[in-house]
Amino acid sequence: MLIFGPLAGPECSRASRRGWLIWVRMFPAAGACLVALGTLWFWWMSQQIDPTHQPLAELRVALTTIEFLMVLFAIIMTPATLAGSLAGEKERGSIGLLLTTRVGSSDIVLGRLAGRLSQVAMIELSALPALLLIAALSGFGLGTTLTLVALPIAVGFGGAGISLAASAISKRGRDALMLVYLIEILILLAPLLSGLGIPWAGMLSPLETIQPLTWGEQVRPALITAGIWSAMGALGLALASWRLRPSCLIEGGDSRARKRKRRVSWVPLMDDERPMLWKELYIEKVGTLGRAGQWIGGLLVAWLTLGSLGLASIVAWGYFRPGESNGADWAILQLSNWYGGSAILIGCLIQCAIGLRAAVTISSERERNTWDALLTSPLEGTEIVRGKLWGSLWALKWLVASALLAWTISFALGGMFWPEYVEQLLGLTIIGTFMSAVGVRTSLRSSTATRAMAVTIAFWCGAYLVALVVAWTIVILGILICVFGWLYAVSAGLTTFAARPWFPMSFRLAADILFYAQFIAGAILVVVETRYRFDRVAGRMTEGTSAIAIDRLIHGIPMAPVALPTKTPHTEVVVSSLV
Repeated sequence: MLIFGPLAGPECSRASRRGWLIWVRMFPAAGACLVALGTLWFWWMSQQIDPTHQPLAELRVALTTIEFLMVLFAIIMTPATLAGSLAGEKERGSIGLLLTTRVGSSDIVLGRLAGRLSQVAMIELSALPALLLIAALSGFGLGTTLTLVALPIAVGFGGAGISLAASAISKRGRDALMLVYLIEILILLAPLLSGLGIPWAGMLSPLETIQPLTWGEQVRPALITAGIWSAMGALGLALASWRLRPSCLIEGGDSRARKRKRRVSWVPLMDDERPMLWKELYIEKVGTLGRAGQWIGGLLVAWLTLGSLGLASIVAWGYFRPGESNGADWAILQLSNWYGGSAILIGCLIQCAIGLRAAVTISSERERNTWDALLTSPLEGTEIVRGKLWGSLWALKWLVASALLAWTISFALGGMFWPEYVEQLLGLTIIGTFMSAVGVRTSLRSSTATRAMAVTIAFWCGAYLVALVVAWTIVILGILICVFGWLYAVSAGLTTFAARPWFPMSFRLAADILFYAQFIAGAILVVVETRYRFDRVAGRMTEGTSAIAIDRLIHGIPMAPVALPTKTPHTEVVVSSLV
């Protein structure tokens, strides 16, 4: 409290009692422990085969994986917990009461920082023992180990400062969340500017400094990145403390309010057979994500479309003019760096965008007070859920189309290999559908759009990690079965050690099949559960034997009604005295 002000104690006490922390902490802890245990097991197996084996590569891969998970969780979870902290008070109308207390704006900002950042710290600390274990086994010194720990802390602090600044100047929590994600996306894409003669741009992204730190023990780039993010966090806190009170006063004054005229686009006539789908396709569109979401989509569509077509035209010009092939080689290299190298990041971004768009479909209806009117309409739950699902996918059609265009051009010109191209297409289709289903389900349950968006992002991280661990575990067990079968065949004289063990497919292909199969099954189950749960959660009457059976199987039997006594001894005494 001496450092963060008088509100830090109550904020930390309230934040530490959230039950969802236990479930969220389980994912990085389980992932880090599985990576550490898998590395030790592989080390032991390798030494059984070759006693002179040195586990340099295994330890470095494990250390890179755990550090990457910690940094990624800090990038994603910090805005999810902090972006709506101050803007949510504005939406609820309680920020005015908070500003009238005997605390300053800086005390409010620092109190929220301490409370919400403690949640992120508890999540990150669950993976710290595995990180320290692998770093010690790798022979890292004290300085390198401290740098490994300091990098996620600095990224979390920087993201917290940016989130609080966006929350202080935004009117709604979802606008602040999308604005923070826009800033982080631009920072993560900054290394792409290195090919344009800006070498220091790679220092902005913490993901670029992990591999030099874990493989080459290069501490300086990681420390520079940590310093940049710490400076951004400090500037964000200063901006939030400076603009919190003025922004609230500006929003409360009618003289400063401005009404913008909304441009009316052409809308077809309403489809009488599918009115909910028509509403989602032509009325909602991307507007539920706010102005920040529109900026994110517009910038990415412009970069993916214009950049890929421009580089493709340079390659075509060099093809028709053989004497100018240097420009074509440069363009192919930039296609590989810009769109091939960032394909995973762009794919994950589109998946998150679909989930965030779906997470505000029902929450925005509640905020506009149109949800009750929708429930009282003759529309069935299946039609409402189907319209929300297809609307979430259709709203981002231009972003998906531009990504497919950029990846196809890169693949056709040699900037991407076909396994990466096919994997990105499958991930965009399957995981995007899964995120749409999850977003609608969390939006149905959450009271606010900001909470639904945060839960959707957390669910995406957990599902991605669980599916990856399950797929790898099953594939490793299959490899063990093949190896032990081969050893048994050698001992039985059916084959010799010169012959290698037989595997039905490669490790990557098997892991990808199992990975995407889990998301297909998860999307189907979420859609079915949402449909059967919709009437009950929305407040409608639940009917149908199968719906009731599935609802009780998943969520249990509802509590039986409790009979209240009609008369109490106190009531009898009062009545007798009156008589």
